[in-house]
Amino acid sequence: MTKRILAYGDSNTWGFLSVDDRAPQLERLPFEDRWTGQAQARLGCGFVILEDALPGRTLDRDRPDMAGSNSLEPATWNGLKELPVTLIRNVPIDLVIVGLGTNDLLQDPELEIGTYLDRVNSVVKQIRSFQLPLPLKGMPQSLSVLVMAPPGFGGAVESPTIERAEAQRAMILPELIKHASDQSYHLVNAAQAVPTLAGDGVHLDRQAHQRLGLHMAGAIEAIYSTTGHAE
Repeated sequence: MTKRILAYGDSNTWGFLSVDDRAPQLERLPFEDRWTGQAQARLGCGFVILEDALPGRTLDRDRPDMAGSNSLEPATWNGLKELPVTLIRNVPIDLVIVGLGTNDLLQDPELEIGTYLDRVNSVVKQIRSFQLPLPLKGMPQSLSVLVMAPPGFGGAVESPTIERAEAQRAMILPELIKHASDQSYHLVNAAQAVPTLAGDGVHLDRQAHQRLGLHMAGAIEAIYSTTGHAE
C-alpha cells in the first residue's frame, strides 16, 4: 500500500526563497524543487508526500505580528491549534513530519529549552491521539511522527536575533534528541544536511532544499526499512 506522508511545516516547507533587496519579489519554489518534492523523487511511487505549509507557522505560539491585515486570527500561525483540521483534511495519513521550530526560535531567541520541548511534546501527543469518528480504510490506528530539528541559521548574516537563535538551536538539539528517545518518536536533524543557511540566514535556497530532501528521504526509508511500516 502506498504510504501517505504529511509534511507539516513553515516557510521552509512552503518553499519561500530569500527576498532580494535589489529587486524585491516573492518567489516560491515549485514542488519538484522543494525538499518535499526532492524526497518524493528519491522515495519513488511507494510513497506520496503531502504538504501543509505556512510561512511564519510555529510549534505552539500565536502570531499577532503576522495579522497585519486583520483578515486572519493570530492563532492561524499556531501549529498546534491548526493541526487537527490539517490532519482531517489530509487523511489517510501514515506518518506526519513536523518541520517546525524555526519561527519559535526567531520570535524568542531566549526561549527556554524546557518550553521548546513542551511545545514539541504537545504537537507529538496531538498527532498520536488523533482519531476520526469512524475507522478509515488505509489509516493506521495511531499516526507515527517524525520531528525535523531545524536547520542551522545563517552565519553570514549579521543579525543579533539570528545569532542568538542559532546558539539556542544548538543548545536545544541534544535535549531534543534525548526527548525523542524518551518519548519514542522519530527525529531527524536537518542541520546535518543544512548546517548553515545562505541568503537571509533563515530560508533554504535551491541547493539546501535538494540536500535536505535527500536527507529526509533517507530518514523516511530508515523508518520503513525494518517492518515496512512506521512504528
